[in-house]
Amino acid sequence: MSEILLRKLTEGMLDDDQVKALIEWQLTKPAEEIDCQLIKECLLHLYPAGQMNPERRDRMLEGFRLTFKSQRRRGAKNQIVHRRPKKMMAIILLAALLLALAVTAAAYLFRRGVLNFNEDFGWGTAIVSHEGAEEFVQSGTLAHLELEHVVIDVLEAVYDGAELRIVYGVTSKVAPAYLPPDDNTIYTIPGAMEDEVHMCDYVLVNGQDSYFYDTYETLGDHPNQVLYYLQTNLKAWNVDVMDSETLTIELPMLGKPVYRQKRPMVTFQIPAQMPKEMIRGAKITDAMADGHEVTLKYAGFSPIAGYVELHFAGISKYEFYQKFDGMGDVRNEQGKSMKGGRMEGNTREEDGGITEGFAVMPPADGWPENMQLVVRMQDGEDWNVGIKLQ
Repeated sequence: MSEILLRKLTEGMLDDDQVKALIEWQLTKPAEEIDCQLIKECLLHLYPAGQMNPERRDRMLEGFRLTFKSQRRRGAKNQIVHRRPKKMMAIILLAALLLALAVTAAAYLFRRGVLNFNEDFGWGTAIVSHEGAEEFVQSGTLAHLELEHVVIDVLEAVYDGAELRIVYGVTSKVAPAYLPPDDNTIYTIPGAMEDEVHMCDYVLVNGQDSYFYDTYETLGDHPNQVLYYLQTNLKAWNVDVMDSETLTIELPMLGKPVYRQKRPMVTFQIPAQMPKEMIRGAKITDAMADGHEVTLKYAGFSPIAGYVELHFAGISKYEFYQKFDGMGDVRNEQGKSMKGGRMEGNTREEDGGITEGFAVMPPADGWPENMQLVVRMQDGEDWNVGIKLQ
C-alpha cells in the first residue's frame, strides 16, 4: 500500500467522501490489482471496529454493489468477461471485511504488536519473527491506568532471554490525537500534557536501567489512541535477571522529573522464564581480532531475535575506541549483511578485556547455520568472528 495514502488515512488528512472514493476506485480495478490492505484501512477510517451495526453495514455494501454495476455498464464494451467472477470476489471480500467490523470491537482487521508493529511503515527495519514466536508473547491488558484526561494501557510484551519489547497505548478522553504543524513526526495526545504523561526514554527491569535501541509510534485502533513500541536488550545493558522468575517492568512516563527522586511509574510483570528449547546456542568456529583472544559469553537465537556477546581479551575500552570506527555487522554464509544486524554499542570493560554485543533480526527463511560477526576498524583490518549455531 502507498505510504503516502497510509499516512493521509491514519493522520486524518482525508474526509469520509475521499475515503469512500478510494474504495470505489479500488473496486474498478482488475481483481488481482486490488489493494486489500488499503480497503481495510479505509474501512477502519470510516467505521472503527465495533462501531457499525448490521443495517449500516448492509446499506454500505449495497451502495458499493450499485457503484460496481453502474461502472460495469459504462465500460461494457471493453469489459473482459473472464474477470467478472474475480471482480465479484472483491465484493465478497468487502462484505467479509464489513462483517468483521460489525461483529466486535476486538475483531481488529490489523492489530499492531511486538511481532509486527512496523511491518507496513515502509521505513525502518521491518520486524520479522519465526514460527513459535507467539509462545514468548504476553498479551492482554498487562497494566491499566485511568487518569483525568488520558488512559494508559500496556498491551503486549515479549522477552526471549535477551531482547525485551513492549507495546503500550495512550488514549485521550477528550479528542483525537494529531500531528502538530510544526512537528509532523511526533503525535500530540490531547490531555497528556495536563496529566503529565510522556513517552518513555528508558525502562526499569527488576530495578535496573535499560535503554532503547528502537522506538516507534503510530495511531492506534481508536482515533484518540497512540501506540508506542519500545525495544531494548537487557544483556546489552548488563541487566541481570538470570535467576528471576518474573520481570517487574516499570515505565517512567508519569510526572515531572525531580532530582534524586524516583518518578511515578506504570508497573507490570511478565515471566522471566521462556521456552528455552526454542532458543539455539552457538560456538565460535574462527576468530581474527588483531591477536586478541576471543571467547563466547552468550549466544541465543530465538524466533524473536538473535543476540551474541563476545569477550576480547587484553584490550581496554579506551584502546578499543581509538581503533573502532563505530560500526559492526552480522553476515550470513554468503557474506551478505543480515537485516537488523548491528553491534549494540554498549561496550563493557571486564575480565581484563572488553565485551561486545551483536544483535540481528531473524531472516524470513530461517537462521543460517553459520554467521560472521564483524567489528569494523578505522585501519580497515576488521575483526571477524565466525560462529556456528548449535
